[in-house]
Order: sequence, then C-alpha cells, then structure tokens
Amino acid sequence: MSSAKTSKSAQAAAAARENRLHPRTRKYGSQQIEVRRADSPSDAIKADLWDFSYGGLGMEMTKPLVIDEEIELSADLLSPDYSMHVEGTGRIVHCRSVGRDRFRVGVVFLSVSYHRIDPKQ
Repeated sequence: MSSAKTSKSAQAAAAARENRLHPRTRKYGSQQIEVRRADSPSDAIKADLWDFSYGGLGMEMTKPLVIDEEIELSADLLSPDYSMHVEGTGRIVHCRSVGRDRFRVGVVFLSVSYHRIDPKQ
C-alpha cells in the first residue's frame, strides 16, 4: 500500500473517531485570524489559528464568543506546501476557557472562499 493511501486512510480513521465530516489539520501552525462580530463589524478581534478543515476551524482568542453567533473571518494562512487567503462567514459551535483570558473557539463555515497566495510577495 502506498504511503499516500496509508496517510489518507489514517486521516479518514481519525475523522471517523472524532465524528468529523472533514479531517482537520494543524500544519498551518499558529497564525493570526481576523474575526468580526455581526453586531460590531468595524471592530476586528485577533485570534490564533488552532486547527483547520474544509468544514471549519478552531482558534484561540482573548474574548469569548457566544454559541450560534455568526462571525466574519479572514486570514492569510502561510505554509511551505500551500499558502492561501481565506475569507468567509461562520457560526460558533463551541467556546471554552483554556486558561486565564484564553478561549478555544470552534467555528463551522457557513460560506468560505479560498485563493492561493504567494507568501514571497
């Protein structure tokens, strides 16, 4: 069996264990995401990317968000393999405290667009 098939099988098994439609990745590391609440779109909140999938993302931030709240988000996700600009709207599916003034927030995408960027520019 090829390593690509093994890798995809392992990802599918991990997604099944977590009851996920899309496997998540942490390969983008800690990067900044800009979040805007629907009730105050002019005030951007900075968050740190935790994980990412086609269906949503996880992030850490200093402010809690409300479950079912809709947000706008944008980020340039830089990776040696593939860098992209991500923009879209999402709904908060969980928010929990992970330390003093730190919150882990899960977002499911409602709409999202991606386009490749060149990180050297």
